[in-house]
Amino acid sequence: MSRLLTIILMLAFLLLPTSGVAEDQIEISLDKAELRRKTLLLNTAVGGGILVWGVANWDYFQQRPKSSSEDWFGHATKEGGADKIGHFYTTYIIGRAFRQVYLNWGYEKEKAERLGAFSSLGAMTLMEVGDSFSSDYGFSYEDMLMNLAGAGFGYLLSVYPDLERKLDLRAEYLPGFNADDKIDIVTDYEHLKFLLALKAEGFDFLTSSWLKYLELHLGYYTRNYDGYHPGDPDRRERILYAGLGLNVGKLLERWVTVPVFDYLQLPYTYLPLEKNFD
Repeated sequence: MSRLLTIILMLAFLLLPTSGVAEDQIEISLDKAELRRKTLLLNTAVGGGILVWGVANWDYFQQRPKSSSEDWFGHATKEGGADKIGHFYTTYIIGRAFRQVYLNWGYEKEKAERLGAFSSLGAMTLMEVGDSFSSDYGFSYEDMLMNLAGAGFGYLLSVYPDLERKLDLRAEYLPGFNADDKIDIVTDYEHLKFLLALKAEGFDFLTSSWLKYLELHLGYYTRNYDGYHPGDPDRRERILYAGLGLNVGKLLERWVTVPVFDYLQLPYTYLPLEKNFD
C-alpha cells in the first residue's frame, strides 16, 4: 500500500468537518463540466502519484505481472491477517476523504458518496495492479477483496446516516520506543490494532444520560510476526478482543469537533477482554 498517499489523505481528511456540507450552505461556483474536470484531475494526480512512487520505490514494471494467494487470517500467514484488515481500513478512510472533498466542491451528497467509493477503490486497485509487476509483492486476490469491502463499507455508512451515527471503524497505533522500532502508522502491524466501535451516542434513548460517553469495541491485532523466520521460536499471536471504552470524541465535543477520533483510537481508553487464538 502507498504509505505516502495514505498518510497525506488521512492528515487532510482529519482536518475536514465531520459531516457533509449542507446544500443550503454551498455556493456552487462550478458548473458540471468544471466539476468533472476537477474530479478527473484529482484522480489522475492521485493515480499518477501512485505509479511514480511505485516505479521509484517498489520496482513497478520491472517484470511480467504475477499474482499470489496470501490466504487470510491463518497463523502461518505473513501478518496473521492484520494486513488484510489494513487494506479494508485504508480503502475505507481514503474513500471518506475523497467523499468530503467532493462535498466541499459542491457535489450533491449521493453523487459525492458514489464518487468517493469509486475513487478510493480505483486508487487501491491501481496499487494492487502495480504490485503485480513488482518482484517484491504481486497481485493479491485477498487484498483486492478487502479493498472492495472497505470501499463498500464506507459507502454503506454514507447512505445510512443512522448507521453512521452508531458505528466507527478505527485504527489504534502505539509505536514502540526501541531504537530499531519503525514508525509507520500504515503498515506497522506490530503496533497497530483495528476495531469496530458501537457508540451509545448513536441511540436516541441513551443521549440524555452519561451512558452516551460509552461504546463497545470489537477489535483484532497480531503480534510478533515482524522479523519471524521459520525455525525461530514461534511467538506469533492473533488476538480478538471485545472492550468497553470511552467515546473520546464525544467527551471533547464541547471544546473541539474534529473527525480524528472517529477514525483513530486513543490507547488506554478502554477495558478489553481478549481471546488469543495461538
